[in-house]
Amino acid sequence: MLYKFPPAARQMAIAGRITSDDVLTLRKLVYPDGKISQTEADWIFELNHACGDVDPAWSTLFVEALTDFLVYQMEPQGYLSDDNASWLIGHVARDGKVEGLREMELLVHVMQ
Repeated sequence: MLYKFPPAARQMAIAGRITSDDVLTLRKLVYPDGKISQTEADWIFELNHACGDVDPAWSTLFVEALTDFLVYQMEPQGYLSDDNASWLIGHVARDGKVEGLREMELLVHVMQ
């Protein structure tokens, strides 16, 4: 699904790596207008799955951006609707299990 990534994120996905400098680039890509789109949220998940070697700052951005999207930008704001929960489960448990601590941390943050 590399076609959905912006060019900079595509290169990270191909390399399978996200550096601290990459995290700064990604933050600028997903927050230029202060909001995260559905497309951005989708490719954030895909990038997470594609990259096994990541800087710890990626975990922070991953959890922050997707929590913002699901809890504070999607309707109803401040609440995880059934539809939004289904979207999240579809990404987190796409192979029947949670893949790693980043996704577990995201689940905890979204439910708080």
